[in-house]
Amino acid sequence: RALYEGVSAGSTEPLVMNAFAIIYSDLMPIRIAGRMIFKHLRNVMDKNIQQRTEEEERVMNETGLSIDAVDDGRRMFMAALGSGSSGDEGSLTMTELIDSGIVETVVEIMEYESFGEFVREMEQDEDEKINFEKFMVGLQKCALMKNSKTDNSLCDVSCDLEEVLSVTAQRIAPIEAKKKEMTLSQRKKKYSDRYDEMVESFEEWE
Repeated sequence: RALYEGVSAGSTEPLVMNAFAIIYSDLMPIRIAGRMIFKHLRNVMDKNIQQRTEEEERVMNETGLSIDAVDDGRRMFMAALGSGSSGDEGSLTMTELIDSGIVETVVEIMEYESFGEFVREMEQDEDEKINFEKFMVGLQKCALMKNSKTDNSLCDVSCDLEEVLSVTAQRIAPIEAKKKEMTLSQRKKKYSDRYDEMVESFEEWE
């Protein structure tokens, strides 16, 4: 992903593009290597687009969500990944998901009383790797649980997963801006408190 983002960023800089054009035109080995790299990257991109399409179809079939809602969910998940997850690319643990700040907004919109309640209904272990598909299915479980506990006449945005995803996706930019304004010590304290609360929840399950 970093390589594609780098290429995309470089393509917007005229000086970078001109430099590559000169090298590509003047040096045959560079042209040959460039064509090989381009072919490989195109194949990787085509493969990932196909995998993404299949993944989205599975999510829509399992959750009943629209493609727009799935897109909102992917924006949220990618923002969480961009916050700095460890381990396998494309997945994160529940701890990393909570630390990203995205879950804080979901918990607020879905009107959970605590992070622990959200973790329990997501049905994910603390250190289990969560990919996009598991993330979306987990959110759907949360929405179904909220619906089962709420009188239909009182059900608002907190019971509608598509609305939750839409509102959360709209808040991603302010979340990231707010995170940058916090000092390192403030972030550590905030994440430490969340982690302690989550650990208490896991201990209750044992």
